[in-house]
Amino acid sequence: MLARCGDEAKWYPIVDMLYNTQEGWAHSPKPLDALTQTMKQAGFTQETVEACLRREDLFTGVKQFQERGSKEFGVNSTPTFFINGEKKVGALTIEEFDKILTPLLAGR
Repeated sequence: MLARCGDEAKWYPIVDMLYNTQEGWAHSPKPLDALTQTMKQAGFTQETVEACLRREDLFTGVKQFQERGSKEFGVNSTPTFFINGEKKVGALTIEEFDKILTPLLAGR
C-alpha cells in the first residue's frame, strides 16, 4: 500500500527499499514506527504514512490482487515467479535464473 501511495515513478525504488529494510521494520517491537521511519527515506511523513494506510481503496485493491494470486495461481509466498508456466517459489540466485532461462532463450 505504501509503495502505491508514492509517486508512480518511485514504486519500484520504494518496493526495493522495503524489501532491503524488511528485517529491521518487520521484526521491530514497534513495526509501524520502524516502517514509518523507513518511509521517510522516500519522502513520506508520519501523516502521509498514516493517511496511506487508512485508504480503503488501496487495501481492497491489494487484497483482491492477493486473493486472485492465491486462488488462480496458488501463490502463497513472496517471491513467487512463473517462468514459461512453471512456478518457482522463493528467492532465486542469478545462477538459478541463468540455469532456467538459458535453455529458453537458446531457441530464439
